[in-house]
Amino acid sequence: RLYMATQNPNPHFLPAICISVTLINFTVTFKGLQDQLLSSVVIHEQPHLEAQRSQILESIAADLSTLRGLEEQSLTLLQKTEGHLLDDEDLINTLQKSKLTSKDVFKRMRDSGKTEASIEAARGIYLPVAQRGAVLYFVVANLIHLNYMYQFSLQWFHQVFVEAMKASATSPSQVPLPSSPGIIRPLSRQRREREEEENGRSEDIQRHLDNICSNLTRNVYKIISTALLTEHRLCFSFMLTVNIMRHSGEQEEAAIPGFLPESEWEFFLHSLVLSNVMKKTSSAGSDGRNEASEKSDNNEQDKGGATDEVLGREIPPWLSDTTWRQCQYMSRYMEPFSDLCNSLSSHTLQWKEFRETRDLYDYLRKQHKGREPG
Repeated sequence: RLYMATQNPNPHFLPAICISVTLINFTVTFKGLQDQLLSSVVIHEQPHLEAQRSQILESIAADLSTLRGLEEQSLTLLQKTEGHLLDDEDLINTLQKSKLTSKDVFKRMRDSGKTEASIEAARGIYLPVAQRGAVLYFVVANLIHLNYMYQFSLQWFHQVFVEAMKASATSPSQVPLPSSPGIIRPLSRQRREREEEENGRSEDIQRHLDNICSNLTRNVYKIISTALLTEHRLCFSFMLTVNIMRHSGEQEEAAIPGFLPESEWEFFLHSLVLSNVMKKTSSAGSDGRNEASEKSDNNEQDKGGATDEVLGREIPPWLSDTTWRQCQYMSRYMEPFSDLCNSLSSHTLQWKEFRETRDLYDYLRKQHKGREPG
């Protein structure tokens, strides 16, 4: 036998070759890695849940194997039977036994399915940690496009992942809730106290998960940054932040910097193409103008103040035509930036300060502090 391996995730072979060989794809997918890391988190945080889940999966697999065995046995007896089927007592007894066994197996599978659903719901609490781990790994794996030397194994990353969990505090879900035996309280008060305890416990678990995500992100960033060339560290930081924001969903926890919608990310990547679309739209809209409006526009341009043909706003002189089209697209199709063009045309002094500042982050920080109440 001949075994051949390739790093190409999607190799192309002729149909004649595909018939003669067996292709096995070992490429790690985001969903597969997320499930693997989720199992690691649950094993560390709630070992009994993962053990119970493994037992249920083994039970379901055994039941399915039993059903297949009964079907094959029944078919074999039917093929070997000679004469009338009702005269074969062995066949009748086997079919009756198979029917009873099948009922028991289907009942166990239904019960196992319900138990598995409840376990999956409990495991879902730790899904954000597994998702963060998968995001970080694929960012690290894509560093090979910057330099061929940047290759990090999945085994190493899994070790870093486990160490980040161990470095975090003990899971609050493993700490027993305080109880006060011997004290009789009204039913409404007991219910209220129980709800308060459950809410506090949920907050502790969420805080614990955020702590794991923060430790994991910090450790991966520190380790990888020391292995990168200086010129690639900023790119790594940018891709790390962007991918975390893209997969953060609409959560608003303090540990998450924010959510980056796919439309905004696509605009960031293809803004030049979209600005050309806006330019064509503007040109099509300007074809129907009359001669009087054309003369008016020409007079305004002679005075040094260009006017937008579509929105009717004055274009700031420090913006190029392409940049203005990009701003137009953002104002039209992205709700958070719906007032961008109006702001650029109306608040020229503020935008001039923004454009001329040497320390942009310090400028934004001061502006944010100035808007804070008190």
